[in-house]
Amino acid sequence: MTMFVLIALLFLPAAAREFDYRVILKGSRTEATVKGYLPKPEDSALFSFSARAGQHVSIRVTPITRGLVTQAVLIYPSGQQDGPGVVLNSDATETGTYRIRVIPREQTTGKFRLYLHVR
Repeated sequence: MTMFVLIALLFLPAAAREFDYRVILKGSRTEATVKGYLPKPEDSALFSFSARAGQHVSIRVTPITRGLVTQAVLIYPSGQQDGPGVVLNSDATETGTYRIRVIPREQTTGKFRLYLHVR
């Protein structure tokens, strides 16, 4: 029985991980560029930032690692979502903390660059 349990555990899929980052736009700064890493195809990266209703949010995700395919989703404070896509342009309708979830597609992994512009 011990052997069966050990073998079964070897074939269980690894749990997906979500890496969480905070993007801070201070003072008159309206844009940021950050790097992220998706080590496994089931992982995702989450970037949080603050925005006010009426501001425009532009997001672009660019792979650094050759072969990486990504997509992003913008999550509003209420949970509403825009996307997925590699370029997102949305008007903030709520004030609060927004999140950008970046996930790999097509079972790819690697490093990427996220561009965020809030105006």
